[in-house]
Amino acid sequence: MGVAEPSFRRRLAPLFGMFLLLLAVATARPTKAADPDVRCEGCHAGGPRLVTDPRTGTVRDIAVAIPELQRSAHGPLACRDCHSGRFTVFPHPRDRTTRACGDCHPRRGKGAQADAAYDFPRIAREFGVSAHAGVKGFRCESCHAPHAVRTLASFATTRAALAHQNGPCLACHRRDAGDPLADPSKRGLALDHAFLPRPLRHLRSTRCVDCHREGKAAVSHHLPTGAATARLCTTCHRRDSLLLAGLYRHRPRQGTVLGFTAPAILEDAYVTGATRSLPLDLLTYAAGGGVLLLAGAYGLRRRGRRPPADPGPPLPAWLRLWHAATALLFLLLLATGAVLHFGLGGYRAAVRLHEWGGILLAALWIPHLVWLAAGGFGARYRPSGEGPGVRSLLRAHLRALAAGEPLPAAGPDGEINALRASVYRATILVTVPLLILTGLLYLAPERMPERILGLDGLWPAALLHHFLAVAAFLFLLAHLFMVAFGPAPAARLRRIFGPVQPGRRRTTSSSGTAPSP
Repeated sequence: MGVAEPSFRRRLAPLFGMFLLLLAVATARPTKAADPDVRCEGCHAGGPRLVTDPRTGTVRDIAVAIPELQRSAHGPLACRDCHSGRFTVFPHPRDRTTRACGDCHPRRGKGAQADAAYDFPRIAREFGVSAHAGVKGFRCESCHAPHAVRTLASFATTRAALAHQNGPCLACHRRDAGDPLADPSKRGLALDHAFLPRPLRHLRSTRCVDCHREGKAAVSHHLPTGAATARLCTTCHRRDSLLLAGLYRHRPRQGTVLGFTAPAILEDAYVTGATRSLPLDLLTYAAGGGVLLLAGAYGLRRRGRRPPADPGPPLPAWLRLWHAATALLFLLLLATGAVLHFGLGGYRAAVRLHEWGGILLAALWIPHLVWLAAGGFGARYRPSGEGPGVRSLLRAHLRALAAGEPLPAAGPDGEINALRASVYRATILVTVPLLILTGLLYLAPERMPERILGLDGLWPAALLHHFLAVAAFLFLLAHLFMVAFGPAPAARLRRIFGPVQPGRRRTTSSSGTAPSP
C-alpha cells in the first residue's frame, strides 16, 4: 500500500505561518515592552527580590516599589537617566556607574541658581560634623532613598509627611531596629524622650529632625549627638515657631483663623505658645493694664485719707488655710500659664508646675464645692437684710473711684454687699470649676473630637480656658485692689492669713453665715 501525497494545503501551511509572523513584526509599533526600563522592572519590580552578592556572599533585596517610585521626586525620570553606565550589560559588571546627586543638582554653571535649595557644599560640611559622619556604611541613601525621596510640598497631609520623613530615622533608632546600620533605642523612644511632657504625643506630631538638628536653615544636615540636641521647648512653643520654618514651611495658610495665630499648625494640633488667640491677648493687655492704671490713679487720690479700720472677725483656721493655699495656687497657675502662653524661659518646669498646680487646685476646690452644697449653693455668699442693689453699688463704686473716696465695703450687719456677692458667686461656682475642667482636658486631649471646624479639636477648650484665665486674673487684680484700698488693709490681710488672736472669738451675722474674705 503506497504513501499518500501530502495535500496542497498542508504544504502551504508552514509558509503561511511564516508570512504572518513576518507581517506582524514588520507592522508592529514599539511598545513599553521595547523600553529598556521595562527590562529593569523585570528584575527589580515587585518584591521581595532577594539575590546573593557573589563577591561578599551577602543577601540583599533588589526590589523597587514602583508605585512609590512614581510618586517620588524622581518619578518622571527613566531608570537609565541615573543608572547610566554599563547597566545595559547583564549581569551588571563591577565598573557600572550611577549618577550622584550633584550631577543633576549642580552648584555651579547651568541650572545652579534654579536649584539653590540644594546647597551640596554646605550639606557636605554639615554632615561632616554630624552624628552620622562616623557610622560605618552610612551614605546619603541611608536616609534619602533615591527611589522614594519626596519633598514636603508633595504631601497632601502633615500626617503623611511625618510618616515618610520619620521613617528612615525609625528604621535605625528604635528598640527593635534591624537595619544593617541600626543603632536602636535600647529603652524605647518614649523613655529616651521622657524629658518631654507627653513624649508619645510629641513623637507622633513632630519630625525627628526638627529637634535633632542645629542651625536656623529650613534644611539642615548637622544632626548632633543626643546630648547636644535641641531641648529648648520655646523653639516650637512661640509665635515664630520653628515648626513654621520646618514641617509647615510649604503650607499655604498665613495670618490668623478665628483669631488664632499659626493656623497651619492648628489644623493638626494645638501647640501652646504657637497657636495663640490674638483677640484674647489684646483683651488681657487692655483689661489688666486698665485695672492697674485705675488702681494707681485711685491710690494717688487717696493719699493721706485713712478710712475706719474695722476688718471684722477672723475667719476659722481651716478656711484661712484653704484660702491661703488657693491664693498661692492661683498665683502659681497665672505665672506658669503666662510662661506657657508667651513662650518664656523655664518652659519645661512651667509645664510641670502648671499641671500639678491645676491638679492640686481641683483637689482643693471639689471639697469646697461640697461644703457649699451642704449649706446651699450661694447662701454663704448672699447678702442679708436690705441694702443697695448691684447697679446702685456699681455706680457708687465708680463715683468713689472718680472722687478718691473710700469704696463701699460692708453691707448690713457686716455682710458682704450685693455687688461683691454676685462676683464671688460667679467666680466660685462658674469661673473656677470651668477653668479646672478645661485645664484637665489639656491632660487628656483625646477626650475631645479630633477636628472641629477644620481645626484641631482642642481649640474650643483652649479658647475657653484662656478666657476663664483672663477672668480669674481680673478677679485677682480687683480683689487685691479692694484689699489694698479698702479699710485697714493690713488688718484685713491678718484676718485672712494671720493666726487667730488668743481670747478672740469669731462672730457670725444674724443670718448665721460667715462673712466672705
